[in-house]
Amino acid sequence: MNIKKSLASLLVAATLAGTFSAPVNAASISAVETGAGITAVQANLNGEPISYGKPILESTYTDKEGTEVTEKIYFVPAKPSNNIQNYTTRFNDMPVMSGEGWYKKEKVHKWKGGAGETKYWVRGYFVWGNGESKLKTPQYGYKNTGKYIKITNESKTKTGNSLKYSFTASNVVSRKQKLSVSLKVNSRGRAS
Repeated sequence: MNIKKSLASLLVAATLAGTFSAPVNAASISAVETGAGITAVQANLNGEPISYGKPILESTYTDKEGTEVTEKIYFVPAKPSNNIQNYTTRFNDMPVMSGEGWYKKEKVHKWKGGAGETKYWVRGYFVWGNGESKLKTPQYGYKNTGKYIKITNESKTKTGNSLKYSFTASNVVSRKQKLSVSLKVNSRGRAS
């Protein structure tokens, strides 16, 4: 009886050892908090994270129209790293010299008079190092929570290492306002 239990334990241990030593790609990652708000998360079929986790940078300000705007930047590394601290220092003084992963920058525009809000974003997969930064898989989008917010004049721009999304938004309570969000990742992995 003890031999059967030992054999079963050995089989389970061997299976788990194979699981942990196997290479991991973005599509096989489950949610793991890695520090400084960076979260490696489960990915969809095209490799994009299902959730970006907590923002690595966040600020709230009032724009020239007197409207509150919250801006957030998210990052999910392409592969989990034993040295994840390298990713967290990028946003302090010592950026990672090379790497890759998904960045997302979003803004939330809260309309005056309780007319709801407009959330808009850009996101993409970036690879950086050797003095270069390249954008792959750019995506743009918005979501309105207000009933009467209309989006017109959309513009989507992509360059080698940046992307921008702009449009005109209007509602019945407030006048038209041009909104935009842009994201750039430099050759050392710094996002702005």
